[in-house]
Amino acid sequence: MVIVHSKEARAYSKYLEDMEHVSSYVAGKAIDPVRLQMISKLDIRGDYFKQDWESDFYVLFDDGTVAVRELTTADAFSKRAEIEKLELSRRYWNSVG
Repeated sequence: MVIVHSKEARAYSKYLEDMEHVSSYVAGKAIDPVRLQMISKLDIRGDYFKQDWESDFYVLFDDGTVAVRELTTADAFSKRAEIEKLELSRRYWNSVG
C-alpha cells in the first residue's frame, strides 16, 4: 500500500507501477534534516531549513540507478516559493549523490 497526498501523486504512482524497469519506489521519502543544513542556502528562504521535508517520489530502477521526482503544477511552477522548494530538493539530493 502506498499513501500519497494528491490525485496527481496517485496517478504518478500508478505510472511508476506500470513501468517495467522500476524496481521499487517510495512516496514521501523523508529528507534528513541534518544533511539539509549542509546544503547552500543561497536564494532559498531560511524558514525552509527549519521544516521537515519529504520528496514526492524516490525511485529505484532495475539497473540500480535512483531518481527523485517532485510533483508540481504549471501554475505553481511560476511562483518563487515553488522554485525555491524544488531547488532545495535538487540541492539536497545532489549532495546525497
